[in-house]
Amino acid sequence: IDTAINLTGKYRLADDFGSGALEEFTLALKPKEQNISLSGNVQFTSAPLNYQGKLNLAAINPKEIAKLLNIELPEMSHSKALNHSDLSMAFKGSDKQLEISNILMHLDSTEFKGNAKLGLDDKQAIALNLQADVLNIDDYLPPVEDAPADSGKKSPSEPAPATQSTPGDQSTPEEEIDLSALQDLNITLDLKVGQLIAKRIPFSNLKLGLSANGGKLQLAPLSGTMYDSPFSATARIDSSKKPYQYTLQSKVQKLPLGQLLKDLNIEQRFSGKSDLDVDISTQGNTITAIESKLNGSVVMQGQEFQFQGINIERAFCRLVATVQKEEFNPQGWAAFTNFKDTTTRITFVDGIARIEKLNACLLYTSDAAD
Repeated sequence: IDTAINLTGKYRLADDFGSGALEEFTLALKPKEQNISLSGNVQFTSAPLNYQGKLNLAAINPKEIAKLLNIELPEMSHSKALNHSDLSMAFKGSDKQLEISNILMHLDSTEFKGNAKLGLDDKQAIALNLQADVLNIDDYLPPVEDAPADSGKKSPSEPAPATQSTPGDQSTPEEEIDLSALQDLNITLDLKVGQLIAKRIPFSNLKLGLSANGGKLQLAPLSGTMYDSPFSATARIDSSKKPYQYTLQSKVQKLPLGQLLKDLNIEQRFSGKSDLDVDISTQGNTITAIESKLNGSVVMQGQEFQFQGINIERAFCRLVATVQKEEFNPQGWAAFTNFKDTTTRITFVDGIARIEKLNACLLYTSDAAD
C-alpha cells in the first residue's frame, strides 16, 4: 500500500518522560482514494503505566479496505453488505488490563453498543458486553437459491450404491475431536440483539451468554423468540478431561413448523405449531462415541398439526369398506391428515432411540367419512 500519512494535533511530554498526552489529534490516510481518519485524545503515565483516552474512526468502506489488503471476501447475498462502518470508544488501562467503554459502532445499518475488558496478564481474560438493534446475518452469507421441485435427489427409500472393498483393506481409524483450544480460552460474552434474521428465520429479544474457562464452555442463557415462539436453551461442553462431556437443554413453545421448514428450504410436509422440550447428554472424543453414549429425551407436543401427502382417515375408511365388502368412493378426500393434539416422547439410552409415547387425536376432514 502506497499512501501519504498526515498527523496533526497537540502533544505534551514531561521532561522525565514520566507522562504525556496527544490531544485533538487526527491521523489521516488516503490509500487509493479510500479515506481513513482516526482522531481522539490520549494521556499516559509511565510509572506506573496507566493510559486513557478516546478514539473515533470515521466512516470507512470495509469491503474496499479488504481489497487494498488483498483479503478475499466470500460472496454475500446483499450487494451493499460491508459497505459502511464507523467506530467511537473510550479506553483506559494499565500493564495488566485494558478497559474499553462507550463503544458505538455501525456496521451498515446495524448499531452496536457495549464495553469490553481485556486481560494483559498471564490469564488473558476477555469480557465483552454488546448490544445490537437490528442485524440480518443473511446479508453477509452467500446467496441461497430455493430448491427446485424436483431436485434430482434420490428418495430416502432408494438404497445407496454399494461400495466394494478390496481384500486386505483396513478401515481408517476415526479421527478424534480436538478441543484443546478450549483449555487456554478465558472469555465471558454477553450479547443482546433486538431483532436478528439468520437463515431467513426471524429472532427477537435475543439474549446470549457464553463463558469459557479451564476447558469448560457454557452457553447460558440463550433465549428470545423465534417467529413469535418463546425459546430458551443451555449447553455445556467439558473438555477438561477425557472423554469430553456434552449436555443440552432446550424448550420452545408453539413453534410454527410449516414456516420453519419453508425458511430452511425443506419440503413442507408438516404444518401447525409444536412445543419442544429437549434434555440430552453424551460423552466421547469421536462422533461414533458421542452417538453411542447419547442419553436423554425429546418431547414434542403439537397443536392443530397437519401432515401433507397422506390422509390416514381415507386409508382407514378404505380398509373398513374393503373388510365390509362395500364400495369405497375415492373422491372428495383431502390430501392431508389433521390432528387436533399430538404428543410424542422419544428417549435415548446409550445411543438407542425409543418412542415411549405417541398420542394423536385425529380430526375428520371429509364428509365422505360418514
